Amino acid sequence: PVPGGFIEVKDNTILAFEVGYRATDRWTLRLAFGVPPTTTLSTGGTLNSFVPPLTGTLGSVKYGPAVASVTWTFAEFGVLRPYVGAGVNYTYVFDTTDGDIGNLRVNSAWGSALQAGFDVAIDRDWSIFVDVRKVFVKTTATGTIPALGGPPAKANVTLDPLIVHIGAGYRF
Repeated sequence: PVPGGFIEVKDNTILAFEVGYRATDRWTLRLAFGVPPTTTLSTGGTLNSFVPPLTGTLGSVKYGPAVASVTWTFAEFGVLRPYVGAGVNYTYVFDTTDGDIGNLRVNSAWGSALQAGFDVAIDRDWSIFVDVRKVFVKTTATGTIPALGGPPAKANVTLDPLIVHIGAGYRF
């Protein structure tokens, strides 16, 4: 343990897709997923006191996020349909790249998600939407630190990204 040390994760902007099934007028099942981004893991807090001999870049992770959720629509206010929901997140780790951490491995993980948003109908089939999801994921990262003689490194990582999704929808 390094008291006061933490890992910073770089924000990402990606292209995302959502598929939904409107089960009733109020309930909708949704699956959102994105093009797998790559994010950089950097030292933070007291870990920065190890720079140098470390560079401050621990490595990078290419991951695929997916959120399955159920939403409930309050009511229709003209063309506006606000909703809230909850669901599960699965973050699949495709690849890792070493930095200051050698043999970097980050585990894929399950988490929970809260959701709120609204659809704005343009016509019978088309709409635009704004959707916000707060995701909570805990995982583990392991590896070694070659610059410090190769001791093992392990970190419990808590991620809580805020995902803002803006787009267009089409009803079949």
